[in-house]
Amino acid sequence: INLIDFPADVTVSCLDPNIDPSVTGEPTYEGEPLGYACQYVIFHSDQVVPMCNGAQKILRLWTIMDWCNSAQRTDVQEILIIDNVPPVITCPVNVTIDANLPGCTAKYTFPTPVVTDACAPTAMIDIDIFVSGVPGIFSPGDMVNLGLGTIVITVRATDPCQNTSQCQYTVTVRDNTPPIPICHSVTVGLGADGMGFLFANILDFNIVENCGILNKQIWRMT
Repeated sequence: INLIDFPADVTVSCLDPNIDPSVTGEPTYEGEPLGYACQYVIFHSDQVVPMCNGAQKILRLWTIMDWCNSAQRTDVQEILIIDNVPPVITCPVNVTIDANLPGCTAKYTFPTPVVTDACAPTAMIDIDIFVSGVPGIFSPGDMVNLGLGTIVITVRATDPCQNTSQCQYTVTVRDNTPPIPICHSVTVGLGADGMGFLFANILDFNIVENCGILNKQIWRMT
């Protein structure tokens, strides 16, 4: 019985966690499985040690007994099921939105990205969102104020075993609202020569505009 070899510790992937002894190993004699041959009886029991969701450790206690002399041997085989596969994440498509708030900003609500994981339930995947130029970490459903320009959004997915993956997309905020000039009539007096002069730089017409005025132009229509 002392010449019997117990199976070595093994590591298997959570993608195919087959822990049958035919896969993870069983006691052998001179390289051949014992089965129920000769005078030996073999049995095992498993103790499951929880780890992160998607991974676990199994302590398999092997017992071999010799029917002839009641001798027996035991050994613990460690079977480690590991999750080293990151989630698969698909970002939303790039989007363009209009600035429509005072200060030339736009409110944007983060959508929920499509996430799958081979070894853990989707509900257990943590989603963190980062916005270029904006401090903090956001979650799907949060709202953020964005200024003009193209903003890079980074989305990170983390499974219970701390495997991570990320993707990026952009949100472009544009000023699509034209300025509204508020005009009024102006009275110009004539000089002795019958001429009147109106200078553009002294006119004080108001202009309604959220995002600022690039330039002003005034010209005579007739």
